[in-house]
Amino acid sequence: MRLHASLPSLIVSLLACCLLSPNARADIWSTAYYAAWRQGMMPASNVDYTALTHVIHFSIEPNADGSLNTGVNGITASYSNDLVTRAHNAGKKVLICIGGADTQIKFQGATSATNRTTFVNNLVSFMKTYNYDGIDVDWEPLDAADANLFTNLVVNCAPLYPLPNHSRFLLPLP
Repeated sequence: MRLHASLPSLIVSLLACCLLSPNARADIWSTAYYAAWRQGMMPASNVDYTALTHVIHFSIEPNADGSLNTGVNGITASYSNDLVTRAHNAGKKVLICIGGADTQIKFQGATSATNRTTFVNNLVSFMKTYNYDGIDVDWEPLDAADANLFTNLVVNCAPLYPLPNHSRFLLPLP
């Protein structure tokens, strides 16, 4: 019984130690997803970047032929430039999210041996054009059968975007 009473105090103490340690805080990501379909209602100029380390611009989608559907959620050149410029001016990194719900079949086609080079080149070109700092790959669902396609995507993208101090990839996996 006494252990249960002191457990909350122990947890608070441990969290305080972690938060106060400069080494522990140096690697912490505080990420916000910026939904493209809400950009008109919440412009990048209204985002408070102070608590963030990274912003993920959500999202573009792959097409099965290796091209990109950049308009599916309302991402435009103007919105991309505005968000990236404002976040960078605040000292924050911005990743572009590719994928979202039910994009598995599109990813399978785009990362096939036939289309992978085109897809990777299109994705890296999009990132460089708008000065994004990396990619959030949101392949949904990601089945075990897709492991090789997923791995090949990452392996093929990495050397094409070797900029210093860039995050490159955020790979949320199930």
